[in-house]
Amino acid sequence: MNNNPLLTVLIPAYNNTNSLVRALESISKQTIGKKIFVTVSDDCSPYKIEKDVVLGFARYFNGIKFFRQINNLGFLSNSAWLSNTVETDFYTFLHHDDYIYQNDFYEKVLDKFINNEKLVCFFGNSVNIEFNKQKLINYKKEIETRKKSYNINNKKLVGIRNDLTINGQNFNFNLLNFPEIFNTSWSSIIFKTKTSKMVGGFGGNYTLSLSEASMLKVFREEEHFAILLLMSNLGDFQLEQNPSTIRIVEPTSFSISPTHPGITLIQDSSLFALYKVAFFIEQLFGAEKTKNTLKNIFIKVGKIALIKEDLFVKNFFNTYRVKDKHLSKYSKVSLKKSRKIQSSLNVFINLISRYIDGKIRLLKFKIKKIIN
Repeated sequence: MNNNPLLTVLIPAYNNTNSLVRALESISKQTIGKKIFVTVSDDCSPYKIEKDVVLGFARYFNGIKFFRQINNLGFLSNSAWLSNTVETDFYTFLHHDDYIYQNDFYEKVLDKFINNEKLVCFFGNSVNIEFNKQKLINYKKEIETRKKSYNINNKKLVGIRNDLTINGQNFNFNLLNFPEIFNTSWSSIIFKTKTSKMVGGFGGNYTLSLSEASMLKVFREEEHFAILLLMSNLGDFQLEQNPSTIRIVEPTSFSISPTHPGITLIQDSSLFALYKVAFFIEQLFGAEKTKNTLKNIFIKVGKIALIKEDLFVKNFFNTYRVKDKHLSKYSKVSLKKSRKIQSSLNVFINLISRYIDGKIRLLKFKIKKIIN
């Protein structure tokens, strides 16, 4: 009997041992627990994750490791660090405040991979809820009544086959053009490790570097599903009809923290992240094979406001401009549209709203701190 694990569950943890315990409890019930290896990385959170509590779950899995970062890395950097520890054929991220509802979720996912060599990624379904400590979560009710991250029967979505697989080009088309009806939580995505490494690994060189983000004045620690745009050039994706994952937004979640650094930054990092990944897609796979995906990336870039364009921003665009002449024209047109959005009244209103929202969240945080 082969006792080697097949799947690594990576948990980038921050601040809340209780929610991490809930996440670990959810995967401890998985039917293939002994085929799962768990790695937890506490991202130097102010309230230390309790190591002994985490390691107490070891009996449910093939193995479990716990690390605490010396410095706060941020979500993307911590996740990238975790991904570099993977030694199994497949891996996934489980956010420490999420919950895997279906007990056979990972078993079904691995069966899909094993029975279909073309698959490079499982893009599962999920629901979102906000945590309320005053009442217990009815997981069954939430998974059955909440709005799904995507509906496979939505007529806008293209290319979904009867077995719920989809080729990479159609996947990218849906992801780039219909983000409001085709998205999911990171905890619902399972990667084929070999394919992930072929495109540089999660959080690889295709993402903005720390220095680039600093000079561009954008928040770096968001991935924007860029790795999926890369991996889709190497195979098919498997979709899921009914959600297996619940994304639970805790009051302690960094994404809604009043001190989140992204609040004070006016530029949208997705514009630069998409522009850079387009360059890497062309470099890795060639313009001819990827032209449709690259066109869709530039169409999306053209819908994102370019707030400020200084010398460094211009140099960034020149450095990562695609080489193909026809596609280069597309990139120039997209940036021209981005500049036009910048001057619109809507952007001004959005910036004011974002600023006010950030101030309100900071005020609430200070009041709560005083009360406590």
